[in-house]
Amino acid sequence: MFLATTADRRYWKTDGKILFLGEWCKVYDQKHFWSKIDCQILPYHWNDRKKMHQDYQYLDGVYERYLAILSQRLNKLHSTNYSLRYWRIIIGPWLNLFIGIIFDKFLSIQAAKNSGLVTNTWVSSFKYPDFLAKDILSFRKLITIDDWNHFIYGQIIQSMGGLPYETMDGETFLTRWDQGDPAPSSTHTKNTSRYHLGEIFRLVPNRFNKIFITATNLNFWDLIRLQLSLRQIPYLFTPRVEIEDSPVNELARKEMSFEVGENQFESLLDEFILQNLPKVYVEGYAKVHSRSIEVFPERAKLIFSGGSIYSDEGFRFWAAYQVERGTKLCQHQYGGSYGSILWSALENHEIKISDRYFSWGWALNNQPKVLPLSAGKLNKIKNKIRPKPNGSILWMSTSFPRYSYWMMSLFLGPKLLDHLKEHERFVGAVLPSVRNLLLMRYCPYDYGWGIEKRLTDVYPSLNVYRGEKPMCVDLNNSRLSISCVNSTTFLETLSANFPTLLYWNPDFFELRESAYPHFNVLRQAGILHDNPESVAKKVNEVYEDTLSWWSAPEIQDAKDQFCRQFAFTSEKWISEWKAEILKACET
Repeated sequence: MFLATTADRRYWKTDGKILFLGEWCKVYDQKHFWSKIDCQILPYHWNDRKKMHQDYQYLDGVYERYLAILSQRLNKLHSTNYSLRYWRIIIGPWLNLFIGIIFDKFLSIQAAKNSGLVTNTWVSSFKYPDFLAKDILSFRKLITIDDWNHFIYGQIIQSMGGLPYETMDGETFLTRWDQGDPAPSSTHTKNTSRYHLGEIFRLVPNRFNKIFITATNLNFWDLIRLQLSLRQIPYLFTPRVEIEDSPVNELARKEMSFEVGENQFESLLDEFILQNLPKVYVEGYAKVHSRSIEVFPERAKLIFSGGSIYSDEGFRFWAAYQVERGTKLCQHQYGGSYGSILWSALENHEIKISDRYFSWGWALNNQPKVLPLSAGKLNKIKNKIRPKPNGSILWMSTSFPRYSYWMMSLFLGPKLLDHLKEHERFVGAVLPSVRNLLLMRYCPYDYGWGIEKRLTDVYPSLNVYRGEKPMCVDLNNSRLSISCVNSTTFLETLSANFPTLLYWNPDFFELRESAYPHFNVLRQAGILHDNPESVAKKVNEVYEDTLSWWSAPEIQDAKDQFCRQFAFTSEKWISEWKAEILKACET
């Protein structure tokens, strides 16, 4: 059979039976085409979740080995002598993400090879410089499009051998799918203005800003109050370092080469890492390093940060440099699932780079640097939402890329389709009167899954919203929220005492042992359910008077117990943050 690795039909040979490498090849708006051809789909190698967890543990060790060797090569290239921690802060997010993605693709091609079914496939003629990202944000967009994924599958096929292939000219890129998780244009404009204002705040004398606070999810006035409590002139906007594109220096990349792989997959990494390492870490390093030192404060005693450690290259360069000079780095949890899911590359990275890591209530055994602290993001929203007794029922979900992404115990890649089947079961199990009240809301980026079309094809009258309107607007017009993913959203509604129901398949959202008792509290109270039929039954029972159900003492007690562990908020948060920040400065 002909092997198709992409949804790009330019690389499908349709005059015979097709073997699709995975469900990502079958984009829903092409159903009229692929539903009529003779095809077969290879089973996804991570259907076995125990194997996925074992693979995560293996990949964590691989990451550490390659981080060490890559740090040495980058030090030599840039004539520096920075520590492993410095390079972990700068290149760690990209390297961690990249290794997991390549392993996923390696296993898929290996499965195709082992199937004995493949008689031919087509790979593209593009070369690695055609797809070389300038920074991690560009890379995160790149990995969601079919062009890049098809190119990487082709590179693996050619490097591994064992599968017959032909090279097809790729004269243009086909990038019609949602390109990752870019900021909406209005948000991007606002953030750009704030970053430029950050350069003005840099004029404040250094002695008035020894503690640098960024990406805490605090609102404007709360950030001012916190800064004033620390006796600082409020530093409200983080400077921006523009990441310019640079020509590829293939000679420098070749001089960095290494051969440390201990198996076939790792031999691929020896080749692929340097071919895909974003330009900002090689060709653009010197410029971004000097610019970050120029626009950020000259010296900080402590850096208190949230999500900037992934999204802002300039900040990451500066923070790594400051840490190298003795500055303390404190990370504050900025989203959900932390502290509860069985494995998380993001949580692991953030704890490793931190001197102190502030969670939303949870702790880790044998990890004293993890300390509970009230959640800035949850403090921000808790006074903004109130249930509307006769409002709609807000049903909130999400979407993930069709291809693999961060290694976490959530559904990845084609497993999203199993999750969508549960959505269909939920809608089918609620009363018609409930269905009329449902508003399904999910993130603006569909990644080619066609979530709205899939659901409305089954339930044409279902009300679905996919856009950029703030979640608070929909919540304030709703009597009840329903969340079906272990993420930030339900922590926001629970901490705000907003009537909430939850359901998710525990096989897709594995919990660590320490989290089980706390989630069981919600399960026993009828707030958390393991399948769509169970939660539908509860919605049918309570939807007419959600406030009476929600205000029952046993429900409130369960909600409060859970929030103390995973969604902790406090009216005294400023004094508590101040105390922890000053304590971190002194140690």
